[in-house]
Amino acid sequence: MSRQDAAEAEPTSVGAETYVSASRRIDVTPLAAAGVVPGRRRFCWLHPDEPDVFAAGATATVSVDGADRFETAGDRLSDLFGVVDGPDAPAVAAPRAVGGFSFFDGDAPPTDAEADSPWDGFPGGTFVLPRAQLVATDEGNWLTVTVPEHERSALSTELDEWTDRLTGEAAPAADSPDATDFHYAMSRAEWEATVEDVIDRIESDGLDKVVLAQELIADLDGPVPVAPVLSRLRETYPNCMTFAFSPTPDRTFFGATPETLVALDDGRVETEALAGTTDRGETPAEDTDLADAMLGDEKYQVENRIVADTIADALRPIAEDVTVADPAIKRITNLQHLHRPITATVSDGTDVLSLAARLHPTPAVGGSPRHEASEVIRDVEAFDRGWYASPVGWVDGDGDGTFVVGIRSGLTWDDYLALYGGAGIVTGSDPATEYGEVQSRFEPILDALEIELD
Repeated sequence: MSRQDAAEAEPTSVGAETYVSASRRIDVTPLAAAGVVPGRRRFCWLHPDEPDVFAAGATATVSVDGADRFETAGDRLSDLFGVVDGPDAPAVAAPRAVGGFSFFDGDAPPTDAEADSPWDGFPGGTFVLPRAQLVATDEGNWLTVTVPEHERSALSTELDEWTDRLTGEAAPAADSPDATDFHYAMSRAEWEATVEDVIDRIESDGLDKVVLAQELIADLDGPVPVAPVLSRLRETYPNCMTFAFSPTPDRTFFGATPETLVALDDGRVETEALAGTTDRGETPAEDTDLADAMLGDEKYQVENRIVADTIADALRPIAEDVTVADPAIKRITNLQHLHRPITATVSDGTDVLSLAARLHPTPAVGGSPRHEASEVIRDVEAFDRGWYASPVGWVDGDGDGTFVVGIRSGLTWDDYLALYGGAGIVTGSDPATEYGEVQSRFEPILDALEIELD
């Protein structure tokens, strides 16, 4: 067993070791590297406004559960980064922890759906300090290898080994599998009846909004070739954030999300209210007409305003200069969204995980009020959300980082693919329309796999 495989099988517990890193330029991109390192803990991050990142292996891990999981993860990661020696490379190439959180904190008793869930290996929160990290920068692509202090003497050799591995030839691209069957968590009739039930609860309990989701599991005749699918998603959705995370070697959560939960860079906070969706037009004029109709629709405006106000109110106790932009249109390949960028400034000592804790789940993926909407979701959804619609991203030694919302996403294991999509339910929602909206959420990944729904 190689040192990389040994480290992956038994990652070091945080606090039991100190860590050392070394870096060098190598001539391979993060996306290309994803195609040559299958079958291990992996993370791939293809962001339109940030450097691409690929990470493999696990030198140390942090896993958390419970109501304080964001705070606990932040504390334990702070301890970890406190003992990492930075590489002799640009700051962007320094080690970062990668991972994310589940939608629910796990404090409530598990539902029947959660007891029989495909999300094995995805706890309330998991972060990995990668054995190998590849970052694309303006100064070239930098490989950083991090090992426990007691392996310092082997660091140079391991850097060579990872260089050889990542610059090697990719395995032949596997064909996309065919789907042999589909299983919905709720039939169309059950979905529409559940929407009616949720509307009744909204009206009787005084809720503003509940985001109802659907799960679609496809039986496949082979495994999903994750790296080629990520490449297709990025090409098709260039202004979305394409991601993949495998906390265990045999399961991968991946997608192409249009929504940033929060980004923190040197005290500057960026987030957004993304709620309200319509189709793309067949022509530029039709595109504009559809967008104008959404901008003028009171239901969409209310839905987006709820999200924007909730985010701004969550930031104000700890932030200054909270600014909410006027509504605009954010276009992706197949849909148009109502969008309000939100910015703020926070003081030193505020980390991105504490911000994520304040914002997750936003009304765009959970509802409003947060607690009451979450209770409805747990009560009526017939499946475990797992990490769907949850924070996925990275954090560095300064506490800066970026987390996206894991929507337009899927989970793959063995010869199965689970897809997830949601729709915001408010007073006046039409169940048939909301069903079509959820179906459209499955399109990005199905199209990347060239799979058609029956």
